[in-house]
Amino acid sequence: MLKRVPAKSLRLGMFIHAPDGSWMDHPEWKTQFLLTDEGELERLREGKSIFIIDTDKGADALLGGGPRRSGFGKRQVPVAACSAEEEFSRVEAITKRAGKSVGEILKQARLGKAVDVALTVPVIEDLTSSIDRNASALVSFVRLKDADEYTYLHSVAVCALMINLGRQLLFDESEIGELATAGLLMHVGKTALPVELLTKPSSLTAQEMALVRQHPIRGYEILSRAKGVSDVVLDVCKHHHEQIDGHGYPYGLRGDAISLHARMAAVCNVYDARTSNRPYKQAEEPAEVLSDMFKAKHQFDESVLSAFIRSVGIYPIGSLVRLKSGRLAVVVEQNEENLTRPLVRVFYSAAKRAGLPYQDIDLATDGGDEILSRERPERWGFNGWDRLWAQILRGHQLQAA
Repeated sequence: MLKRVPAKSLRLGMFIHAPDGSWMDHPEWKTQFLLTDEGELERLREGKSIFIIDTDKGADALLGGGPRRSGFGKRQVPVAACSAEEEFSRVEAITKRAGKSVGEILKQARLGKAVDVALTVPVIEDLTSSIDRNASALVSFVRLKDADEYTYLHSVAVCALMINLGRQLLFDESEIGELATAGLLMHVGKTALPVELLTKPSSLTAQEMALVRQHPIRGYEILSRAKGVSDVVLDVCKHHHEQIDGHGYPYGLRGDAISLHARMAAVCNVYDARTSNRPYKQAEEPAEVLSDMFKAKHQFDESVLSAFIRSVGIYPIGSLVRLKSGRLAVVVEQNEENLTRPLVRVFYSAAKRAGLPYQDIDLATDGGDEILSRERPERWGFNGWDRLWAQILRGHQLQAA
């Protein structure tokens, strides 16, 4: 079946039949093809063309071929797995595209327009495909956002974490689609707040905090006016700041009064917030954040928190660890069978305080070494660690401050 789609709705797995219009308008056009290359997808999406796709030979504009409340359904094109290092080369472009779409959604809400939920479809497809190729690369990369990117990339990060957690809990594709949509849209209520309040570098006053705590309700009101928003998305938007012990907001719900989807969102939201640079607070180390969340598990659903830790790893990618051999290493890949023995990249001698040639060690198969402890990067002079570990993962030589 042939179908016309705008450039912004193109995604990997579609079969491009032709540009819509005269071939003379596209002299560089090549033979019909299956869209599998991230770079080509980026180039095509930058234009304003309309394309004709063949849904019998590739993916549909809406997965599953028909309208749904969440715009998401059964995956049609299998995704090949790859290493975190390989996927890391793609995620910057993926995150950039997602950030633009979320920025447009937030702009619509800020101007009082109805939110176009269809904008979430290509974003969710991009993020899901990336997570299916490697579950760790994207959820690690989105921690690297700068403070001035936080407002919209936080939504992208929470979406990725929700997809990953949904996979861990064995949800079906349609429910994961709703979780992903909820992750992207649940902070839309912040558009009703003054920008200077969201970017304030110091502590909020009691009055300001009371105003901020109304954003779940404001978001619910905004999304209620939009077409195609499911009950799951509305519920998560309104309740993602509730806590199991009843000390959350805006309603102080307790225990089973909070839906499973909202409990999942609460965990993903706190983790990303604490591991990201914000206008008023520097990012915390992921492994330490997970440890703190576990100690404060009365705030979270224990089973959800445990599943979340399994989904990101006890030592998330980018964690700085000290090995029994006296070397420092960066976690570069998870081992799903044994979370305490990930793949690490050795780069530094703790005894000599000097760099070492990079060496990858799979602690699951190398019985001669193991992790002794998590390390604080600043203790070793690694300032700006959130960028340095990304350099190491890409194979770039580390320059310690």
